[in-house]
Amino acid sequence: MIKKQYRTISREFAEKMSGDIRAGASYRETSKKYGLTNFAIKTAFTFYKIKTGNIYKNRTSVSDASVKKAIRMLESGETQQRTAEALGIHVITLKRAFRIKGIKKDPSWGKGRLSKQQDARARILFKNGLSYGRVSIDLGVSKSSLYKQFKKIPKPCFELSKKKRAELKRLLAMGADRKMIAEKLETTDWFVLFATVKLGLKDYFNSPGNRKVRNALTRGMMEEIINRKFKGETTGALIKEFKTTKPTLYRLFSLVEGDCIKRLKDRSARRAK
Repeated sequence: MIKKQYRTISREFAEKMSGDIRAGASYRETSKKYGLTNFAIKTAFTFYKIKTGNIYKNRTSVSDASVKKAIRMLESGETQQRTAEALGIHVITLKRAFRIKGIKKDPSWGKGRLSKQQDARARILFKNGLSYGRVSIDLGVSKSSLYKQFKKIPKPCFELSKKKRAELKRLLAMGADRKMIAEKLETTDWFVLFATVKLGLKDYFNSPGNRKVRNALTRGMMEEIINRKFKGETTGALIKEFKTTKPTLYRLFSLVEGDCIKRLKDRSARRAK
């Protein structure tokens, strides 16, 4: 297939492509522009004895904006390889762009050093159940920086403070979904579910009409399950200890969550009248 592709290239066409490359285009850009493979282009140059010389020695097609973005990524702890991949270029192209633009690599680049404030913030977010990806977005640092700083994620221990409890009630009454609430409370969708269930347990178990799917789980048992879920304990261990099943437990979570949201919306509507 490559041979067939190469044979369709005329001398004039090959010289036109070599002109693009001498003007600063890369082989990758040229191959995309003309729908050819790099091998076919180079083979045509060899066949027609077209010399491009060391065209990349003092020339780069990497823009100043891309260079600035690369510097920001490297300063945040990202490696040169991943930075180049994010920009859609080869790492050699990135290094050449730095050399041509007179940018010297800082020794601290790629080492993933977090400030004291970033370290403290990351620990809070990890304890709230967030993943490496979510924390990296929040702090504006690379995941590799977090991997170097935290070999192991701190064990989750989400606490529903009075302020967070009030905010949770307000957002639930407004009809906000779990994802939005999770972003506001700086936690995960799962912790929002557990927090909502804990909030609605008292009303649910005190209501005579709510006798569905309890499976011998009392309010106290449910509160203990929620508290231990907040501390990162696995569902498998809990259902074994409390002699229930995962479908039963999560169906009960769903019922309590729905009942809690309905009550909060009703109360909010009554206050608005």
